[in-house]
Amino acid sequence: MRLKIKKLSFLTGRAICIIHEKTAVKLSLHPGDRVTIKNSKNKKLVAVVDIGSDFVRQTEIAISKTLSQALNLRKESHVEVELTERPNSIVLIKKKLKGGVLSKKEIKEIITNITNNSLTEPEVAFFIAAVYLNGMTLQETKYLTQAMVECGNQIK
Repeated sequence: MRLKIKKLSFLTGRAICIIHEKTAVKLSLHPGDRVTIKNSKNKKLVAVVDIGSDFVRQTEIAISKTLSQALNLRKESHVEVELTERPNSIVLIKKKLKGGVLSKKEIKEIITNITNNSLTEPEVAFFIAAVYLNGMTLQETKYLTQAMVECGNQIK
């Protein structure tokens, strides 16, 4: 669905958007769902949805300054918005919560999702709790360290 952006003047530290409740019904969205937002140059970001009706019109999407800057959006810009799936990392975090051992690929997927803000704060907290409660094997610790080096910002 094509929506006109309404810029919010605060930084959130992560990609969030607010959609009118009637628009949310059309898109089958609920608070906490994720949407892919695509600018005119086809750059995409995933944002977490909140729903409101007091300050956003049905034809608009209110976006955080963080999201606006990441997508290089101007005041009158339009974006394409569509529902996206929750990251597979959530399943992997549940696996770790149940005491499972994560592979190198699984750990890298979780860390990638953390660094690109695809996971919410509670989901990251569940991952930390899972590691705290169940510990990590030496191999998992090695994979975690490697993933953090590969996915994180690096000083050059």
